[in-house]
Amino acid sequence: MREHRAPIRGSRQRLAVTLIDIAGFGLLNAAHGLPHGDRVLACMAQALTGAYPGGCVLGRLGDDEILVVAVLPVVPDERAREVAEELRQRALRTLAASPPGFDDGEWPPVRAVATVSLQAWADGPLLLQELHRDMRRKKAERAPTRH
Repeated sequence: MREHRAPIRGSRQRLAVTLIDIAGFGLLNAAHGLPHGDRVLACMAQALTGAYPGGCVLGRLGDDEILVVAVLPVVPDERAREVAEELRQRALRTLAASPPGFDDGEWPPVRAVATVSLQAWADGPLLLQELHRDMRRKKAERAPTRH
């Protein structure tokens, strides 16, 4: 996320960041083995890379989290929040169905939360703190569902 903060300084652009949590990833690894978990991660990364517009950056954050960062064009505050939500929904749709080659129970459900920075300024640690707070709230609400 650090490399995306500099280009927006002094502009009216902002960052939209989506945090994706792979539910039950530890149990999946325990039940099917680490190579299976690696295969799930690789398939998710490939699917997300194909689903997001060019310029978005994906990365793994911890064992069971994926982060997607996008630099937004100049848009009003409300539209920026809408775009962040659209990007969050894109992640959920992209990862909802198990790809070919996975049997029942081999493809985990996911949760996703998103946030957007202020114009011309993004504090990576604060954005991550906000995302993790929202994810804890989402986990407390209910179990993940296939969207």
